[in-house]
Amino acid sequence: MAALRGDQLPTVDQLTTLIDRCRRDLALPITLSVSGEPRTPAPEGAGCTGAHRRR
Repeated sequence: MAALRGDQLPTVDQLTTLIDRCRRDLALPITLSVSGEPRTPAPEGAGCTGAHRRR
């Protein structure tokens, strides 16, 4: 919901804390698993411009 309000999105470094808080607050057995190879994040400001769409 915070992202919908325009708040800052959590970073990768904050995921463990976010999962722990959700587990505690919702009393659910929430887990996080990560697989695959690490990737370099896109540069700041990179995003979909729609230029790739067919005309």
